[in-house]
Amino acid sequence: MYRELDFEVVVIGAGPGGYTCAIKLAQLGLKVAIIEKNKIGGTCLNVGCIPSKTLLHSSQEYYDLKNNKIAQLGILVKDVGLNMQRMMESKDKIVHQLGIGIQSLLQKHKIQCFDDHAFFLDQHTIHLQKQNLQIRAKYFVIATGSEAKTSPNIIVDEQSILTSTGALELREVPESLLVMGGGYIGLEIGSIWSRLGSNVCIVEYSNKIAGQIDSEVSVALQDMMRGQGITFYLNTEVLEVHDNNNNNNLLRVHLSNRDTKESIEIDTSKVLLAIGRTPCTRGLMLEKALVHINEQGFVKVDDAFRTSAEHIYAIGDVIGGAMLAHKASQEAVAVAEIIAGKRGNVNYKTMPSVLYTKPEVASVGPTQAQLDAANIPYKMCKSYFAHNGMAHAALEKEGFVKILYSATTHQIISAYIVGSQASNLLGQITSVMEFGGRIEDLARSFYAHPGFSETIKDAANQ
Repeated sequence: MYRELDFEVVVIGAGPGGYTCAIKLAQLGLKVAIIEKNKIGGTCLNVGCIPSKTLLHSSQEYYDLKNNKIAQLGILVKDVGLNMQRMMESKDKIVHQLGIGIQSLLQKHKIQCFDDHAFFLDQHTIHLQKQNLQIRAKYFVIATGSEAKTSPNIIVDEQSILTSTGALELREVPESLLVMGGGYIGLEIGSIWSRLGSNVCIVEYSNKIAGQIDSEVSVALQDMMRGQGITFYLNTEVLEVHDNNNNNNLLRVHLSNRDTKESIEIDTSKVLLAIGRTPCTRGLMLEKALVHINEQGFVKVDDAFRTSAEHIYAIGDVIGGAMLAHKASQEAVAVAEIIAGKRGNVNYKTMPSVLYTKPEVASVGPTQAQLDAANIPYKMCKSYFAHNGMAHAALEKEGFVKILYSATTHQIISAYIVGSQASNLLGQITSVMEFGGRIEDLARSFYAHPGFSETIKDAANQ
């Protein structure tokens, strides 16, 4: 015999979108439940953003010490070693601590949490599989996120052929790693294992790395990463991956250049599939709730995040667009406010995107090519970290700041930062953009001296 419970709002998925939405709804006075079939925190906390950034930081510290970066400052370090087990334990500890923090926030706001798989029985009822429990609600929010996309011709075993999940759990440094995909995930994870000693090559189907990012930025980043020892094959397709019959410990990867049709064979210890992500909608029985999805499996929503069932909303990766945790959390707050009868809105024009390589790449707004294609008149200003005092003091002289602004109104349209602390520096620009600021507003603002942020002022004063 099943039990029944009633809530005003049920959130399905407890990643950055789901738990942020649930907390905001509770703060607005609604009775809320949240359901997560895996772990609180979702992909971002457990197998994505946090573990990858932890390992990016750890691997960079190791790389800098091993390569005596600070020797020119008179600091001498000998016998630098690597304890992979301890590094992974440190990563796991950080993830665990942050998970406890999220759980305590949910408890603080009296949000009932269910560790279970949910699926719709009808438009107002879901069933929890493990607990044989039915839950009815006035509103639902689907925040089930995404998972790594795989290839039908390549079987993932998370031992030799990996997704990002398996690549963040390796306990030994692979002698070599071939990364399928030169997007953000491939570049970041490739960087981790390259720094730790693996021979990394990145195979990208298109003619540039880092997806839709500005072409100048893409070329600059590739040059810098090539200088760190990473090999790139652009405009190249992976045809096949199989065991190397001459060496059981290696995989043989067959590549083909899309222009020249040249065939290339590479033997590698591990292969990482970083070819994108796909929405997690399987098993939700959305058809019973009359919720429509598109051909790619993403949930269709309107401008207010309503699905085809007007009392069911969806946010985050599952609706497509930029698959970013901060996008999901912004949409979460907006949806909570809409459900509570308030005005909720997300300004995607100021949504930042960050690639946590070395150097970091942070961007907001369209590229020059996109502006040219749309015949939008703009001006560009630019400055280099090589001219910044703090960058010299910190031995971080690589990179630049590039800002595009309207040729008529001078309002800031886009910004790209390649360099140390780019992820933090971009916030100053996005804040000005949020208030419709102009390039003059950046130029006239105060910046502490010396500081990396002065590079923004130098650009704005061009």
